[in-house]
Amino acid sequence: MDRKTILAVIVSTLIIIVGFSIQNVIVNSRTGTEGTEGEDEVIEDIADPSTELPTSPAVADFPSGLIEVEDPVVRCKPLFENGTIRTQFTLDGATMNSLQLMEHTAVDNRPVEMIFSGQTNREPFSILVGEDNQIPLGGEYSCRIVPDGIEFYKRYILPEIQPEPFTVRKIFRFSPNEYLFEIEVLFENSVNRQLPLGVDASAYRLYVGPQIGPEFLKLDNRQEYRNYYQYIGERRRRVRFRGGNQQVQIDDRVDWVAIEGKYFTLIAIPHSGVSSIMFSNEPREGIVATSELSFDRLPIKSSVESDSYFIYLGPKIRQELARYDDSQANQRGLNSLNIKKLIPIRPLIGWLEGALKWGLQIIYRVVPNYGIAIILLTIVVKLLLTPLTKKSQQSMSRMQELSPQVAEIREQYQGDQQKINIELATLYKREGVNPAGGCLPLLLQFPFFIAMFGIFNNHFELRGATFIPGWINDLSRPESIWNFGEFTVPILGWNDLRLLPILFVITQILSGMVMKNPA
Repeated sequence: MDRKTILAVIVSTLIIIVGFSIQNVIVNSRTGTEGTEGEDEVIEDIADPSTELPTSPAVADFPSGLIEVEDPVVRCKPLFENGTIRTQFTLDGATMNSLQLMEHTAVDNRPVEMIFSGQTNREPFSILVGEDNQIPLGGEYSCRIVPDGIEFYKRYILPEIQPEPFTVRKIFRFSPNEYLFEIEVLFENSVNRQLPLGVDASAYRLYVGPQIGPEFLKLDNRQEYRNYYQYIGERRRRVRFRGGNQQVQIDDRVDWVAIEGKYFTLIAIPHSGVSSIMFSNEPREGIVATSELSFDRLPIKSSVESDSYFIYLGPKIRQELARYDDSQANQRGLNSLNIKKLIPIRPLIGWLEGALKWGLQIIYRVVPNYGIAIILLTIVVKLLLTPLTKKSQQSMSRMQELSPQVAEIREQYQGDQQKINIELATLYKREGVNPAGGCLPLLLQFPFFIAMFGIFNNHFELRGATFIPGWINDLSRPESIWNFGEFTVPILGWNDLRLLPILFVITQILSGMVMKNPA
């Protein structure tokens, strides 16, 4: 192989690597709102079916003087485990301060933690009331274990509005071996009167945040990111923070909303009485980057109100999400939620990516090492594409042989481009060479490269999978043989010396040498 060919192979390889890197950054760093699939949405107005009751005086002007009723506190062990997740609660505010995924481990080999509060005073699944929904219904709650979960309850008084207390209950219900759970928020007035909660704005806010896991050092939009989505009428739309805004309010009536990470996600199915939804990434003390979600509930016009919210907090695995499309596949009887559409199927090469993923799983069953399975899958794909590769190499070789004659024609008819084109066409026809013959076969192979890149970058099972201990300990992350410290390679964004790209260039050169003179 001559020097020009070797240089061409190296340049082509670098172009492919840089192209994939830029594509990955572009795909994962988008911000704003866009439609991705489905039909135009139809939003219906929400009718309030509540029975009108006597209104508490000045109910719209919620005061700050919220008083906790000093009832004896009934304590229980605020823990619950269903075989898939392990939760821990705090009696102060009846909030959840830990949710661990028992079947998935973090870097330290402990279960993945999905809840982080940092040094903030905000806890997941807290209830906020009052002006602008900023007053937490805190204090120590009583609790009791119920058959499928845990219930918290406490009484409050708003003396400026109503001297009689009202009761707040939060019931967390879990199903065995499922990542989706239910939160029931129940308000009960002690008198037959409208609950003394806001009327003009909203009754309360259910807050989820300030960050979902797993823990990360930074959101680099490659190894970890947070994307926000809403789903309305068969259409999934990306929610973006524009113009430096740190909050986005959704007033549409949604089927579900989601905060998506690379491998894990939070999906929330709100109660039908929700008036608006807020996404936020406002900075909080002790949190690297926040990803908050909150639901504002419509005014309550009855003495008793019960709202149910469903929360999926777990792995972004299509088969797990798909079980909520069939009421027989989940124990909550949920049907046609379409939360699996959080993971879109690429319209052009999705079928190819699915086929290659299926092939990877078949190989893994025989050789239970994903690194070896990837190598074997690559060999199989390479063998399937050998005819195209061979055709391309042959065409490039013939074009190289004709280069002296091409140069002679260009020199002979210099200044007459039309004559040059005619003579070149005659030469190529006489020699049986197609000038595009070297590129076209490569273009036909490109969908396979894109599909395999998608699998290796997003296939959940590769997360934490070890190939060669001590070198490639996690196939979902870049390998490294030497760290550059503070220096970062321009464009590529690397701060490590990586052996695999070097091996890739070498194999491409060797492949070119073998294919140069085919039998």
